[in-house]
Amino acid sequence: DAIMNALDNSKHFFVVLSDLKYLESKWVTLEMKTFKSEINEGRKTDSNFIIVVTNDVYDQIISSNKKVLPIQYRRSEIVRFENYEKVLLSYVSKKWSKM
Repeated sequence: DAIMNALDNSKHFFVVLSDLKYLESKWVTLEMKTFKSEINEGRKTDSNFIIVVTNDVYDQIISSNKKVLPIQYRRSEIVRFENYEKVLLSYVSKKWSKM
């Protein structure tokens, strides 16, 4: 319940992957599908779905032309872990500049 409540009240979704096998987890899959569905169905307008990955995972994703990702996530923004702070700050600063 707490996770679903957090997803319902979140503006941005950042999933951090250190190994592609974590995409096979039923809990990770449930959270990702739930948030992505909320975006696709118009209940999360101006929301972002970001996949943050280690360098190794990033290289696997890019070298496969994203085919190692489930098709529903291939259009998602993929960010190297070392760059996540800059990306996160850019989303937060956009929010504050609109206030």
